[in-house]
Amino acid sequence: MVNRGWTWKKWLLLAGACIAGWWLWTRIFDGDQTTKRLVNQVWIERMPRDERDMIWGGVLVEHDGRRVGVVGRGSRWRLHQDLFVWRLQGDRLHTRFPQDGHHYQLAVKTWECEGKAPKPFQLCLELRRGDRVLRFYSHKDWVVRPGVETDLPRELAGLIPPPTPALPSLEGQEVGEEPETAGPSPFEQ
Repeated sequence: MVNRGWTWKKWLLLAGACIAGWWLWTRIFDGDQTTKRLVNQVWIERMPRDERDMIWGGVLVEHDGRRVGVVGRGSRWRLHQDLFVWRLQGDRLHTRFPQDGHHYQLAVKTWECEGKAPKPFQLCLELRRGDRVLRFYSHKDWVVRPGVETDLPRELAGLIPPPTPALPSLEGQEVGEEPETAGPSPFEQ
């Protein structure tokens, strides 16, 4: 006699298919929500107190398949920046600084935090490296589009370089699995 009812194997197979479908749906259509606003967004540690106040800031730019980041410390009148290449795997940001060959791996998380963050910020970014944690903030309008002027407040003039029509050539500048190395970093303060 053949059992035509739902056996535990069929239920298990159906549950597995539902879980796999949900996981695939969230990856394809929602992306990784913990890093949703990380890329092409200007991030700063705080609003500068005046035009000479030095603050950390950065941006990860993805354009035409190229991925370049800029991290810097500066004011309206002084700026030190380092360019790097990057890759994102889930909530892990892998970076490589071609100038000195340093590599970093950071855990990243972004979220909307308007009302909980200092004004005028609406977005929060948390970077983790070991037991060090850094917080950066942004505004929903501070989106970077290469070749288009970014609408930043006057206090940030000079901190982020003006947009350029094309990103630097990154031929052969991939981010690998090399171990972390020491180098310029807001973690080293």
